[in-house]
Amino acid sequence: MEATGEIKGRREKLIISLEHDGYEGTAVATVGCILQLLDGAIKSPGVHVMGHALDPERYMQDVKRMGMIVSRTAETLSLRS
Repeated sequence: MEATGEIKGRREKLIISLEHDGYEGTAVATVGCILQLLDGAIKSPGVHVMGHALDPERYMQDVKRMGMIVSRTAETLSLRS
């Protein structure tokens, strides 16, 4: 994921990548969501886009614990005139 936005008046760029083999990586990503669903961290009922329903910080910790390689890079960008 690559995102650019403003945090506390500064332009920031954040790049996050998750890396694992195809089959196991799919399972790990799904289990990361199910863990939050089962312990009640995802509270609203209904169908949701997975990435919008979870706590992203916890999700990255959980999938990393299950063997996924998580890379995170942040940089401050200059403001345009």
